[in-house]
Amino acid sequence: MATTIRHATSGDLGALIEMRRSFTLEDAPSEVLRPDYDTTMRTFLQNALNSGRWKVWVAEVGGEVVSHVYLALVDKVPRPNCGSRESPI
Repeated sequence: MATTIRHATSGDLGALIEMRRSFTLEDAPSEVLRPDYDTTMRTFLQNALNSGRWKVWVAEVGGEVVSHVYLALVDKVPRPNCGSRESPI
């Protein structure tokens, strides 16, 4: 089966929430789960997808989301010099 890589959408939130939970519990299966995790994560993801400051991709196989990647865009921290590589912020 072919793998499809695409931008995540609001329709992927359930899969992303579950994958984050599973990934976390792989290394710490006895951890106490936050009772508000689903709500907190759903809000975070909705804000992330709408903000433009996060890029989220999912990988699908046979129409099922099987993996994901998160990339957070960070503002460049100003430097004290005005060299040719630097913006004069």
